[in-house]
Amino acid sequence: MGHTLVCAFSKDGYQMIETMLEKAGAKSLCKIPYGRDCQREEADRIMKHHITMFHWAKKDDEKYLSLLNAYRFERPCTATVSAVSLKRAEENSLMLYLNVNPSEGFEEMRKNLEQTLGSKTSPFLHITLAISKDHQEIQMLYDRISAMKVFPFTLEITGMDLYHIWKPVKLIRQYR
Repeated sequence: MGHTLVCAFSKDGYQMIETMLEKAGAKSLCKIPYGRDCQREEADRIMKHHITMFHWAKKDDEKYLSLLNAYRFERPCTATVSAVSLKRAEENSLMLYLNVNPSEGFEEMRKNLEQTLGSKTSPFLHITLAISKDHQEIQMLYDRISAMKVFPFTLEITGMDLYHIWKPVKLIRQYR
């Protein structure tokens, strides 16, 4: 993978997610999928929780980085987090994630991004909380978060962040 473009949240949004994980007893979790040809732990340390909108392979860097020079994040919008879910993932891992339902403003932002890129954005809108091969740990977190009765809640999307995903992992541009 070369780069990934993600939705950034308000400070309150990040705090809400972190508090939920703390109350569930989450310790050192990694939210980066296996099999992504990147340093998972490094990427996890640098990237905050997010909604991935678009990513591409290194070979397409010149094309998409050039197109993104014209992208403008117009205004903040919202997305509703409706539930916590589980999904089997790469290399026999289990993913714990939050289901995301877009608002009208989110859909406008997505259309603007798709027009800029000339490509569809990610159809699977979610926020990964953890990915692990320890299925019992992920199941325990799922059970605890489900029991919290915090859903639905709204997150404010305050911009987009562009990350360079292979060595070194780094934030290279923010759209606000």
